[in-house]
Formats: sequence, C-alpha cells, structure tokens
Amino acid sequence: MAKELDTSWFDLKNYDALKTMSTDGWIWQLMARVQYHKGVRDSLMSHDKDDGYLLFIADTLKGGVIADDLGHAQHMEMCNWWCQGVIEGQPFSTASVDSLASYDLWRMAKDNDLAHVWEACEYARDSLFEVDRKDDLVEIADTPHDFHIKQYSPFDIELSAHVVVNLSATDEQIKKDFAHWLTHYRQAINYQHKEKLFTQVDYDHWVEFGVIPYLDLVLIAKIEGKNITRNKLGRLIFPDEYDVDLVERIRKTTKPTAEWLIKNEICNTLFNQLSYEKITGMKNA
Repeated sequence: MAKELDTSWFDLKNYDALKTMSTDGWIWQLMARVQYHKGVRDSLMSHDKDDGYLLFIADTLKGGVIADDLGHAQHMEMCNWWCQGVIEGQPFSTASVDSLASYDLWRMAKDNDLAHVWEACEYARDSLFEVDRKDDLVEIADTPHDFHIKQYSPFDIELSAHVVVNLSATDEQIKKDFAHWLTHYRQAINYQHKEKLFTQVDYDHWVEFGVIPYLDLVLIAKIEGKNITRNKLGRLIFPDEYDVDLVERIRKTTKPTAEWLIKNEICNTLFNQLSYEKITGMKNA
C-alpha cells in the first residue's frame, strides 16, 4: 500500500484569491489544471516518464492559485482577436454558432486519418443501385462525420459539431429541432454540460466545496505515488467545519464536481462565454 501523502505544505489561504476571481481568472485556473492532469496521465502511462515535468507540476500546484503567465496572456489575446473577427465578419456569425467556412471543409477533407471514410463514401456513391451493397461500407459513409473526427482526434473533446439546416422549415420547427439535436447529440458523445451561462453563483459553489484544492491534492498524490484518504481531504479543505460528514461531502459533491470540471473542460466553455459577453458588448456599444 502506498504511503500517505505529506501535506505539510498545504495552506488553504493560498486559494483565497478564488473567492473574488473573474471569469477570465477561472479560465486560466481550470485551463492550467486540465493540461496538468492530461500531462500527468500521459507521463505516468509512458515507459519514459518525465520526472522533471512531474516535479514542476507538483511544485506549481503546491502554491495554490496559479499566477498568470505568458501563455494565459496569449490565450486571452487570441480571445479578443477572435471576438473582433466575429464582429467584423458575417452578420449571422455568433460566439457559438456560425456557418461552415470553405477552409474548414477543405481541412476536414484533407484529413489522412479518415482515408477509409472517403473510400467508403466513393463505394456508397458508385454502388448506389447495386442489390448486394456492402452494408458496413455504406454505414461508414452514412455515419455523422463528427463521429469519425472524434474517433481519430488527439483531443479528449472535439469542441465543434457540424449541422445541416433546412431553411425551408419554419423558424419554430428549426429551433425545436435544433434543441432536440443538441440534447441527443451530447448524449450520444457522452458530453455532460450546463444549460445556462455560468455566474458568480457557480464560482462561489466551486470555492465553497473546494474543487480546486481537491484537484491539486489528488494530482500531487498521484505524482508522488502516495495515498490521500477522503477523510484527510475533508479535514484539509474544510478545516473549520465540524457538524458535517466531510467524507460524504467529498464523495457526493467535491469529487464529482471537480471531475466534471476537468472532464468536460469547462475552461473552454467559459472561454466561449467570455467571448459571447465581449461580442454582445461590442455589438451593443
């Protein structure tokens, strides 16, 4: 059994800045941790793990709130640049919905990983009226293209999906059909999401239930190959609470919320929300 994690370095005060953090700041805090969790996972699975990189991550997380760096500044500069592009682009473009550009279509068509898909499409076209068509190839050709992209993507989550809209339908039908597609498509790719925009209430909830300290403690324990119990997590994250079952709080609220934030890369959702707010402000200025 692994030894217990030494947490003498842990100081909850190092996370106080989260209490007044803006959306911009939350994007960085979550974005950094998503990348660190992926980096640790990949490094520990590798036969040639990078101990220096793992030590850097552990040392960074032990400081609590991660200071802004050049990467964050560049990320936000890209956000402003992208927002300006939407404002100056087509009048129907928005932060989350836009028409597919020719460049994006060309880039998808040039994806060599999907060569077998293009071959299946050619077969489906050439064998359209054949009686004994190969069902497996036709099925590949008829599969939503985003499923193929997701299967061969190096990313855990593909942030874009491509939809065909029949403009001859009424506005009412299109809106209802899109709501149906969105709900069931997210279910099909197992992508749990929030229905409404994030607010300070959400940020307060994350602070109240210690999701960032939890993520850091668990990841550092994994890096060091040590064990940390839910009981100890509860005592570290909620040191002033005595009339609460802290183990159950960690199990039922803190752990699932923290894993949801990482798994669904909410930093990207917040980035798009921030873009939406910036674009809306620019359009109404």
